[in-house]
Amino acid sequence: MDRHKCAVSGCTQADKATARQVAAAMGLDKYRVVNGTSYPVDTDPTLVFILEGLRSTQNRVIINYGGYAGAGYISRTSGPRKSPLLVYNRRSVGGDLLSLDSIESIRHANKKNGTHTLYQRP
Repeated sequence: MDRHKCAVSGCTQADKATARQVAAAMGLDKYRVVNGTSYPVDTDPTLVFILEGLRSTQNRVIINYGGYAGAGYISRTSGPRKSPLLVYNRRSVGGDLLSLDSIESIRHANKKNGTHTLYQRP
């Protein structure tokens, strides 16, 4: 499908149907893309909003998974489907892929002012 043709003259219904079929075959219909980062469709919108805000502002956080807590910065993978990561510092190029369905809470980690809760699973 020619992107220029669709942008200028509009896509036909057949072109749109083909694009949906290709996306479904690749599993892309199971993800919602927000600011270039892919999140599973069933992810809490509040969690997505907070993670995207933290990724753009580069604030240090503590993520509690119940029995395990990880600290660092929110980043994302560099592949074709960008997924959220927890990285050790701002210069890190790799980190732990966030298990979005296991996150219990997210706290802002600030040595000077202490911590406060940004997200608590309902």
